[in-house]
Amino acid sequence: MNILIVAATSKEIELFLKHFEISLVQGNLLKGACNQHKIDCLITGIGMIATTYHTTETVCNNQYQLIVNAGICGSFHNNVTLGSVFEIVSEQFADFGLDDNGVFRSVYETNLTGRNDFPFHDGILTNPVKHDFTNHMPTASGITVNIASGSNERINMIREKYNPDIENMEGAAVFYTALQRKIPFVEIRSVSNLVEPRNRNNWKISLAIENLNSTLIGIFEKI
Repeated sequence: MNILIVAATSKEIELFLKHFEISLVQGNLLKGACNQHKIDCLITGIGMIATTYHTTETVCNNQYQLIVNAGICGSFHNNVTLGSVFEIVSEQFADFGLDDNGVFRSVYETNLTGRNDFPFHDGILTNPVKHDFTNHMPTASGITVNIASGSNERINMIREKYNPDIENMEGAAVFYTALQRKIPFVEIRSVSNLVEPRNRNNWKISLAIENLNSTLIGIFEKI
């Protein structure tokens, strides 16, 4: 099986790359293998625009049977232990809309696009496939944003409008591209911080990366 791993930064999957000795570089695409599988690792850069462009370009020029989006994220639930790893089963573009005199309205509320235009269902991107290798993992709903939430005003607005579990900056871009290209995919995220008024002193990025990589390594040693 040909597998594409998509990550915003190499740091987020560095331990995985070292473990499987994935080092042959072709631009921002690293190449290697695990068991009988060919593994390509795409480093897109941070954000949905870079992720959409590089993922689309890569899948149009290669044949993949699975896309794995891996990265860290923030959690909207204060009772979640930092470093926890989740499979993200749905995504929404949470800041795609307009400012109506200080009130954010999504593209669906303003009828700029249809809630059920493919590949959306009621404005949500959903992974239609449940993989055996993630059956043991807790699941979560995600939102993808251009602006990471860091104030009570924005956090409360996001909770009220989308009621998400986690926040990231790339996931929905991978969902959208994979669904459009009809390629099976999975998104795996590790919680590095709570979504709260910005305070980097509370973040556990190293722990989140370590747990993310341990999970990925465990999956690929059995897949």
